[in-house]
Amino acid sequence: HPKHLQSPTVSAVPSIATPSTVTPSTLTPSTLCPSTLSPSTESLSANSPRLGCQSERWQGESASSRAWASLPGMLSCFDGVGFAIPSCIAAVALACTSTVAALDSVSLFHRSGVSPDSPVGWVAIFGGMLLYGSFGILVKAPAVKAVGAGPEILQIYINLGVSSTFLAAAALRLEPEDFARLSWWGVLGGCLWPVSSILATAGICSLGYSVSCTVWAGVTVTVSFIWGSCVFGQPLRSMLGSIAGLLVLFLGIIGAAASSNVQRCQRRGCEDDEDVEGQARDVTGRSAVAKSKGLLSMLIGGLVNGSLNAPFEQFAASDTGRAVSSPEFVYLLSFVLGAAACTVALLAVAKARTWGATGFYWASGYMCALYATKYLGNNVGYPLCQTSIIISGLWGILYYKEITAGLAIGTFAVSVALILAGAAMLANWALV
Repeated sequence: HPKHLQSPTVSAVPSIATPSTVTPSTLTPSTLCPSTLSPSTESLSANSPRLGCQSERWQGESASSRAWASLPGMLSCFDGVGFAIPSCIAAVALACTSTVAALDSVSLFHRSGVSPDSPVGWVAIFGGMLLYGSFGILVKAPAVKAVGAGPEILQIYINLGVSSTFLAAAALRLEPEDFARLSWWGVLGGCLWPVSSILATAGICSLGYSVSCTVWAGVTVTVSFIWGSCVFGQPLRSMLGSIAGLLVLFLGIIGAAASSNVQRCQRRGCEDDEDVEGQARDVTGRSAVAKSKGLLSMLIGGLVNGSLNAPFEQFAASDTGRAVSSPEFVYLLSFVLGAAACTVALLAVAKARTWGATGFYWASGYMCALYATKYLGNNVGYPLCQTSIIISGLWGILYYKEITAGLAIGTFAVSVALILAGAAMLANWALV
């Protein structure tokens, strides 16, 4: 009976959930939204706190007290996950960013602009796909889910992880005089990113994973493609072929996001599923008005996320960007300032919490995305990084066991094939 699936009510004092308390079977059929920084999951019952959606027990408290009170629970985020998987992701993050940076430092591969013949951009896409698809693994740890929080303080902790990662990378790659070459374009990028992340979390709370991530990824790919092709004038081999590739990519994204719904319909029947999931849907407040607000959040968030690398393009074309050998890391220094400004602002209004390791994973993925944009353009490099939904889905299937029904897995497999086919078409027709 579905009531047996309800997780225990969390007490007023944050406690560390154990694997026996929150098991993979009690997690909802959702995976993490790609290239966003604040993914959220749907709740199972009215008594289950939802990450990214503020728990009632935190209302009325100041932002600083909420952030401080949540710290013990966030530091226990490895409970129920272990150290092996987070350590492996960290190793992958270091390996991907180090490999891309090392290839870029080789004169044979280094280019100052879009260059599909260099392996740097393709390796960067692979790294961005892996890391964007895996960065939220700690967000779904049982101890973190038990805290029950909203999107703003969640963003604060991740901001800290991202800023620390970017500063460490800049310190390793830049010369002392490069630290004085700051740009407002980087500050703008650092401000855009938290906005898109918070909007993503708010949208998921209202719409749920399947619809929200489909809208998010679709808008991100479209907007990024428009920036590259129409605004920055990056040439296309064939406009018609590029659009066909985008459409196939969208079909794959829609199928991957809908695979969890296929499983629910297969197990209970569509009509019964609506009744079974009624409690969880009531928790999220998915009235027509709430859905409309969630859809608007995802549309605006996707618009911002698709524009995330536009400031970098402007910086790379500026006199400051052309004067340095590693414009990516100089840009990230200014990016940190923008993220820090947003962190200070969020401390005044925030209402949630999580652990900063997630920020390290995302930051590593974003560094790969910058290289992908530099070498393959905003119309190909960044859109192809959105194929990270494949990795997110594999985490949900293989680790969290969120999708187990044969038809649902088959739907996801077909969707993966479509995503890869669309990516190949886009790479073939959008690159000159």
